[in-house]
Amino acid sequence: MTIAVLGGTGPEGLGIAARLLAAGDDVIIGSRVAERAAAAAATLAAEVPGSRVHGARNPEAASAAELVIVAVATVGVDAVVADEPFATRLARQKVAFVLADYHELETTRRLLGGLFLNGMLGTRTDMVAERPEVVGKVVRTVKRALAWIDKHDAGQMVEALAPVQPEERATLLEVLRRRKNIYAPDGRFSDEQLDTVDRFLHVTEPATKVLSFSVRSCVEARWAGSMP
Repeated sequence: MTIAVLGGTGPEGLGIAARLLAAGDDVIIGSRVAERAAAAAATLAAEVPGSRVHGARNPEAASAAELVIVAVATVGVDAVVADEPFATRLARQKVAFVLADYHELETTRRLLGGLFLNGMLGTRTDMVAERPEVVGKVVRTVKRALAWIDKHDAGQMVEALAPVQPEERATLLEVLRRRKNIYAPDGRFSDEQLDTVDRFLHVTEPATKVLSFSVRSCVEARWAGSMP
């Protein structure tokens, strides 16, 4: 996995980057100044032989990475919102602890008031209107993948994904054994999920509440389907 550490030239960022490199990840050190990022990357490359690390300005680092970590300028990284399997890796390496696990369905209902959409397909409205056959084909492909996941266990899923790094493989297996229930068997939307997303948006983006925005206005469920 390629991970960008923004603000990676400070002690917090360098510490996180060193652990990621030791685990076998590719790391991009981000900084406001390209030269500082390059110097920090060179230091890390010398400290972790054989590692794959380079520096870049923050925008370029973020756009080139699969995952982005922001190392804030305090006595440590205050909080990271991370998805699996990266969150479990941080906890196993004892560089973070879990404040709230939103893959636990009951925890999510208690803290957010309901389940939410962990992921969705997005495209432009003109694409839906003018090329519905293409959109439908993509949705059907994802639904086939979800059906395959539903019928296979964690070990079979990891074998199919074939991660190269041993730690990534072990963590992915652990996560899928505990969290396979986060995958919908058919990809349908539920009213509960859409209501939770609306509440979240209205709290975090007040303008959406003022404008009476609802995520339902962006959802086209004719291919995936919906449920109560």
